[in-house]
Amino acid sequence: MNKKTDNEIDQKFLKKIEKQLLKKYDEIKKVGEAYQDQLDEKLPEDSKEALNLKQAQDLAESIEGMEQNELALIVQALKRITDGTFGVCLDCGQSIPVERIKAIPYAENCVKCKAKKEEEEE
Repeated sequence: MNKKTDNEIDQKFLKKIEKQLLKKYDEIKKVGEAYQDQLDEKLPEDSKEALNLKQAQDLAESIEGMEQNELALIVQALKRITDGTFGVCLDCGQSIPVERIKAIPYAENCVKCKAKKEEEEE
């Protein structure tokens, strides 16, 4: 009897994750474009409004940077699905737990390696 463990990823699960990743990608792109369109429409009438607009633009750039990072992670995850390496930690080569993938579909590392990276960044 060949029983699947909770940590194994089957094709049905991969298709579900791929669909989630593509949906998230589209959502991020649409939100970013809508926010940028709103900023482009606002023209400052005085220096206070110009300062507020500058702050909004700075925030938009910061958000855009975070969005671009998340978009890159999504694209990389989609590539790993295509090449058959999805669900494998990029650092240690062990399987990423399915529960982690469900929580963060574009996760590149297992919990242990992610924690180690975060410690090194501190």
